[in-house]
Amino acid sequence: MQDFVTLFGSGGGGALRWQQFLASGTFTPPAILLAKGGQCFVRVVGGGGGGGGFVGNAAGYCGGGGGSGADVVVPVTVSGNTSVVVGAGGAGGVTVSSGASVAGDGGQSSFGTVTAAGGSGGAPGGTPSITGAGGAGGTAGAPGSVQSGGAGGGAYGPGGNGFRANPLTPGQSAAPNSGGGGGGGPNSSSSGVPGGNGGSGRVIIWWYE
Repeated sequence: MQDFVTLFGSGGGGALRWQQFLASGTFTPPAILLAKGGQCFVRVVGGGGGGGGFVGNAAGYCGGGGGSGADVVVPVTVSGNTSVVVGAGGAGGVTVSSGASVAGDGGQSSFGTVTAAGGSGGAPGGTPSITGAGGAGGTAGAPGSVQSGGAGGGAYGPGGNGFRANPLTPGQSAAPNSGGGGGGGPNSSSSGVPGGNGGSGRVIIWWYE
């Protein structure tokens, strides 16, 4: 991430201001910001993907961690109210004996036309030796192994952990507004547990007054 002062200088003695969005909304720039040209610096983080679950009815490999949301930092110029979207985290994959277990992808976040993609959900583990691949994203999730679920990728904050199969513990969910991926779900013998949920994104705006 580039340094704010590198992009905008010292601010000419003005005070550095900032506003953070943890949910979707509208950025209303103060009059003094618009009077100075509307130049801002924004960080947009997409939602993280959910951790993979498990498909099968015998011991096998564990689910992969979800990918993190993209983490985008750019200068922008605003001329008025600007729409802000905070992407949701993807749901963790469930465990099923047969069929499909799909971990949810994270939602896209945006500030005006600046976007940050959500991370992909981790793939489910399976039998007899199907490794749950980590989800793609700003930081890819780790694949599952025969012993534990894969960890989710980190963005603004870390992804969730994938735990070992003994005792069976669901994949850890990433913290809200972290953009991290959920941890993959482990399995043992003939049963498994779900992956963790991905963390939602966030948007931060800085400017000088």
